[in-house]
Amino acid sequence: GRAPQGAPPPSTSAPAQQSAGSSLLARVAPSLIKLIKDAVAAAVYDASGVRSIGSVQALRLIQQGQRPDLYASADVEYLKYVQNSSLAYLTLGGYKLAILCRKPIGDGNMTEVKWILVDPGSAPAGYRQLAAGYFAYLLYKTPLYEVYNGTGVSMYFDGRELHIYSPSPPKSTDRAVVASNLDVAFSYLETGQAACMFAYVPLLVAKGLWPAQPAGRGPLNSTAYIAERDGVKYYIYVLPPRLDFTRSPEEALGISAYLHLLGPGGEVVMTTRIGAQGAFAAAFTQKGVDVLNKIRAMDLAKYGFEG
Repeated sequence: GRAPQGAPPPSTSAPAQQSAGSSLLARVAPSLIKLIKDAVAAAVYDASGVRSIGSVQALRLIQQGQRPDLYASADVEYLKYVQNSSLAYLTLGGYKLAILCRKPIGDGNMTEVKWILVDPGSAPAGYRQLAAGYFAYLLYKTPLYEVYNGTGVSMYFDGRELHIYSPSPPKSTDRAVVASNLDVAFSYLETGQAACMFAYVPLLVAKGLWPAQPAGRGPLNSTAYIAERDGVKYYIYVLPPRLDFTRSPEEALGISAYLHLLGPGGEVVMTTRIGAQGAFAAAFTQKGVDVLNKIRAMDLAKYGFEG
């Protein structure tokens, strides 16, 4: 894969072994947990301070002055908010969007199963999933967006721009149960509270479901796979290039997509452009820089990144 890009680390880098076993606080998107825990262990820090949290929620804490040693985000769009306040950062490359189910699905019954909706006000997976639901309709006439009816989410498309409006959190319905991030979503899937969710390939790696057995074609022209974990079968559908968010909606479809988060009174409190999927990690302390230096030497393809 491509070498990670980023700001050079400060030259004062202390040898990691001086602080062997000391803990650090990392706020990390669920999809990046395995990568960051491995890097923290390689830097000889205690990984118990690695916390799984939605990237939007973690950014909010930083903006409130609660800086961790390391922030690892599932949306490279947020880099601009921490670029100046961090000591160093690394972009980690892109990755694909997939659908993960407890039972096999096809184009005909996608809208009949119960889905998990990640809160778009907490994690980027939420707004990517909402956009993918509409793009599935534009490309394949599968009205996947209908499963979000009643959640408080609305969408407007004028032929060039897709505008998604969502409260945070949306409301759970009998067709979509709301989760605060991908870890919570996966726990709902595991316990049978819903049949399907959207997931990034690095999350599948982190959950021990990837690499998986190829199983032909799936719905929405996806590539199907079957994985097994703890004796349970999982059905994975890696979305095709126009839907997998390795490119921005502008590049893939000629459409600009935006999420507008709504406040309690229905007013727009935050607008985010929905771009290509890419992750980054930013260090706010020397401990964080030590971890970034370990990530530089790692093979990111093993963790589900496209490079």
